[in-house]
Amino acid sequence: MTNKSDERVFSYNGDLSDLEYLNGFIKRKLGNLCYVSSCPRDKDDFVGIGLVREEMIKEDLDQSMKIILQDYADVFKAYFIDTESGLKLVAPSSKIVHEKMMDRLDRRTYSSEECIVESMGEKLLEIPAVRSQMNPLFEIVNYVSINGILDIEHLIQNHRIEKINKYSEFLNDIGVISLKDTILQPGKMMESELSEWGPESAFDCISKNIGRKELNTLYSEFGFQNILPFLRMSNINCLSSFYIDKPLNWEPSMFGKNMCYRYHERNPDLIKILSQAYILQGVGIFKSDKKNEKLMFSCEPVYDDFRSEARKVLI
Repeated sequence: MTNKSDERVFSYNGDLSDLEYLNGFIKRKLGNLCYVSSCPRDKDDFVGIGLVREEMIKEDLDQSMKIILQDYADVFKAYFIDTESGLKLVAPSSKIVHEKMMDRLDRRTYSSEECIVESMGEKLLEIPAVRSQMNPLFEIVNYVSINGILDIEHLIQNHRIEKINKYSEFLNDIGVISLKDTILQPGKMMESELSEWGPESAFDCISKNIGRKELNTLYSEFGFQNILPFLRMSNINCLSSFYIDKPLNWEPSMFGKNMCYRYHERNPDLIKILSQAYILQGVGIFKSDKKNEKLMFSCEPVYDDFRSEARKVLI
């Protein structure tokens, strides 16, 4: 902590070996979210400070509410200094505490997205709006399946050379095609499928090899962003369900609240959310239910697969 504006200094009169006192002191001075996660051995040692966040999980179907505590250890450090007036504790500013908490929340949300892609990525890619954006990739793969060996210049007719190069490099990286200089030919994934190549083969080859990193390339570098709202809708319900190990039934309004909470969206469009939920139901990610004439959706069809991935990453 070299920037003094990011620090606060407090007089400390307690015993360093008294963890209960030190923990209470940290909570009083920095806030109830903070706690001592690593106790100092002496006054020359750092104090590891962790954060605890309450996750309020609501089940719309039976209106139950549960509070789950999420613990993040050693998020930042404080330290002691000797002064003429006694021992002082130098700790992070309230701004830093807030920023660190939001960083942990965003990081957990992002990690959960990895689990979504691993457990149901192929289903997300089946969504018509998502699939249509990937047509340039399918075209390249199908051209190669027909021609066997192909010079990349034959594909430039309807596309810019920069895009064709990027798409071809991407397909090479995931093993669908092989690219050497400007020559394209079937990669390992295609070779195993060529004897039974059909209308869905290009989609199958690509979708089986897309993980979180590849998905990020699709929407951040290629601009294929139609998948984002469906990825996020799936994620907020699956992640909240994971906290209580039970698929949660939510109304569109609850999806909207969680989009604000997890992704900092302002004024989510509930009509769009409802439409997206129906589409996710259509590809087998969501299931709908009704109570008191209220339509609700949950991730029940894919929850077990998500949980298997989440236990590797989120615990």
